[in-house]
Amino acid sequence: MYTLTKREKVLIYVMLFVGILAGMAYLLIIPAGNASSAYAEEIALESTQKTIMERTVSVKEQMSDEAAEQYDGLLKLVKDYYAPMTNDELDAHLTGLLFQNHVTPVSLSIDKRADYTDLSEVFVQTVSIAAYGNMSDVLVLLDAIKADPALKIASLSLQGSPGSAQASLSFNVEVYSYDKTLLPSAR
Repeated sequence: MYTLTKREKVLIYVMLFVGILAGMAYLLIIPAGNASSAYAEEIALESTQKTIMERTVSVKEQMSDEAAEQYDGLLKLVKDYYAPMTNDELDAHLTGLLFQNHVTPVSLSIDKRADYTDLSEVFVQTVSIAAYGNMSDVLVLLDAIKADPALKIASLSLQGSPGSAQASLSFNVEVYSYDKTLLPSAR
């Protein structure tokens, strides 16, 4: 039988050592590196998702602030508008306004069609009124209508001079109504 020399034994030991190192690299280090890169990809994905969520939260907060501002603007816009009225209620209200200012109505005609504005709950009714009275009373009536945010004079025809006692007028007034029960609940 053949015996191994010391040099051959050393070479075999070195080969075994290199083989063990190669096996360790193949079985332990390379999979650990792959797992490490997989974890790095997972961390990058989690980081991206975190950034997206932070942006989403930021956008939602901004939208919430904008919605609050729009809600406040809507409240300011419609706070003085009338509640929806039937034609009889509207007739009584406007006739009462005329009598309150000592102006005698001759005719009052309510347009059957109500126009909805950009805000679908706000609608405008057009009312045609003919009346007569003392010139100063007529001017006080027109000032009262002008001061009411729910009323807007669309057209006006006034006959009579500033010094005359009697004046007749015919005008169209737009009446703005808003159903306040349709307001979204407060924040």
